[in-house]
Amino acid sequence: MGELKVKTETGEQTEKTEKKEKLTLMTAMDNIVELSEGSNLSDEFYEKAKRYISYVCRKLSVNKVQAVLLSLFVDNCWDRDVELRTLAEYLKCRMVRMINYSTEIDELLKRKMIRIKNRRGETTYAMGPDVIDAFKHNEAFVPAEPKLLTCDELFCEIYSLFESRVYDYLPYEEFISELFSLLETNRNLEFVKQLRTYKLICDNIVNDEGIIFVFWASRLVCDNDYNLDTQSFGDLFKNRAIANKLKGKLSRGESMLQKNGLIQFCNEDGLANHEKYNLTVKAKQEFLSELNMNLNTTTRFKELIKHEDITECKMYYNKRESRQVEQLKELLTEERYTKVCSELKRVGMRSGFTCLFYGAPGTGKTETVMQLAKATHRDVIQVNYAELKSCWVGESEKNVKNLFDRYRALVNSSDVTPILLFNEADALIGIRQKGADRAVEKMENSIQNIILQELEQLEGIFIATTNLTENLDKAFERRFLYKIEFEKPSIVARCGIWKSMIPIISDEDICYLAYHYDFSGGQIENVARKQAIDLILYGKEKMSLEYIKEKCDEELIHKNPMPRVGFISDAEISRKTS
Repeated sequence: MGELKVKTETGEQTEKTEKKEKLTLMTAMDNIVELSEGSNLSDEFYEKAKRYISYVCRKLSVNKVQAVLLSLFVDNCWDRDVELRTLAEYLKCRMVRMINYSTEIDELLKRKMIRIKNRRGETTYAMGPDVIDAFKHNEAFVPAEPKLLTCDELFCEIYSLFESRVYDYLPYEEFISELFSLLETNRNLEFVKQLRTYKLICDNIVNDEGIIFVFWASRLVCDNDYNLDTQSFGDLFKNRAIANKLKGKLSRGESMLQKNGLIQFCNEDGLANHEKYNLTVKAKQEFLSELNMNLNTTTRFKELIKHEDITECKMYYNKRESRQVEQLKELLTEERYTKVCSELKRVGMRSGFTCLFYGAPGTGKTETVMQLAKATHRDVIQVNYAELKSCWVGESEKNVKNLFDRYRALVNSSDVTPILLFNEADALIGIRQKGADRAVEKMENSIQNIILQELEQLEGIFIATTNLTENLDKAFERRFLYKIEFEKPSIVARCGIWKSMIPIISDEDICYLAYHYDFSGGQIENVARKQAIDLILYGKEKMSLEYIKEKCDEELIHKNPMPRVGFISDAEISRKTS
């Protein structure tokens, strides 16, 4: 016979209640919190809450004490920071009992269900939104396993990790462990490879300067923050003493990050700010090349003139100019240039070549730069100084700084060092204004200060041309290693220019023109161009001496005849210009 089952009225009611109430993590935790109030976590409480505690234990694989603590943390999570004292007051139990649960709390921390904060000696706890979200979906929280990421994804994770540390969600040891694990898992990325190359990761740990560099790189990538300061990393380290020591090294320029050329002082009004820093072009290129930051645009110049596109032409100089230009051309041949730079660095001297070409307009300063570039196979970046200046406060200075950053990047990526040409730089290298009050004067002074500093640390070839030297600032004069003055061409040089520009006229006419017209090469070229246009339009009958004299007179704005002294024969002209 079958067993007769008899249910009491109370049993039937309990069964109905259980069937009616379907538990979830959130409802179970709600009941635990309600029953625990003022309970002192007594045996009676555990008996009353047994069903709910058991459900949480089963779903989350925790013990009964951990289940109760988790429920209390969830109930207080909206306050963000929870003190054990607050929980003790709610439970009506002594703090010593809460402290006695430290082993259970450590296990929850280890499983990342809660986070600890330590600020000014106070210990508080918090629960991340990802944990709450899992509980809301009636699921156990499982920390994400480290996985292979793209470089963009890696920086998102790094940024989030630093945020947690800065706001004290992570103890230092856990922060270091997670950072290393994240980087080690993605060691295939160029960013991580370069961290190891520069020994910012070594002995299976990210060292202190590595932490700074990774932190600043994440600020650049995620916040587009180019100007970085030391105040922002004060809370990253184990204690303030370590952070202050690192700040001191950075301020003195003694950090390995600076010695390896990865970070540099920011420029403000042309002067180095020892409290603000930015990543160098070198660092961006070597560490961030995998990111879609369009870093290569720093090396593109719309002003770039390829040496193969420069038309070769014969230049005519006076004797002294010819000697100086030839010396410079020999120096700029790649073999000589590389050797000299190497030797200068070896003896601790600056290796940058800075040149000033000065003299009257039309004397061949700019064309000489082009012909030097052509002869030595160097590209030219020709800078229009007026285009660098902006009406917005601070923008002009940024434009100048960016120009030199881009030039450095181009030097590093080029087989042959290009020439940076500041053409017609009269305003640029003039005497700085003392006690400047107007915004324009302050801007000019600031730009000049930036360029002076850049020339001091230049690694490359910088040439400036100017028509005026009377107003040359002494600080700029000292910065230029080679200075070549371009004078109006001598009679013999003018003969050569006339002959090269208009070869169809006779030596006798050339002698006459060179003797009677004290022209620069640019003025002779203007006459030659007019002659070429008329030749196209009207034919060769217009090539008489009288015609050329007419064009020469048109070129003269001030027609005050200059007295001529001496005479040069046709034979001598022919001999010296052949």
